[in-house]
Amino acid sequence: REEFGEEFVEKIIRFAARRGIASADALATATYFTAVTVADAVKKASGPQPQRVYVSGGGSHNRTLMQHLAELLHPAPVQPFDATGLPGDAKEAVCFAALGYFSLIGVAATVPRATSACRPARIGKICLPPGPFCNQED
Repeated sequence: REEFGEEFVEKIIRFAARRGIASADALATATYFTAVTVADAVKKASGPQPQRVYVSGGGSHNRTLMQHLAELLHPAPVQPFDATGLPGDAKEAVCFAALGYFSLIGVAATVPRATSACRPARIGKICLPPGPFCNQED
């Protein structure tokens, strides 16, 4: 929303109007460009043919974008993240909970392929205030 929200859409429409391009055509082009960019990133991260793709965030609510992604990533099924049983609109909360859990149990939560680090690493730091579950020395 911060970068690709209403203000961004208005810029595209103004740009198109100055060049005699229909707003719908300009927005369709921007949507398709977004789908190609996302599909390329998915293929780069997963290999040329991903097994399955889950989409979260605002884009998962855009039927046109989801249709383009399904076409570009075919035969991999492309579904909203909600299909996993977790709410896609809460992906950051879910991810941070998972990262916190992995850190708490001492499991590496990064992989070099994704982070360019030299090895998998445990990330984050658990900081609990003194209280019934944590004494001051911990």
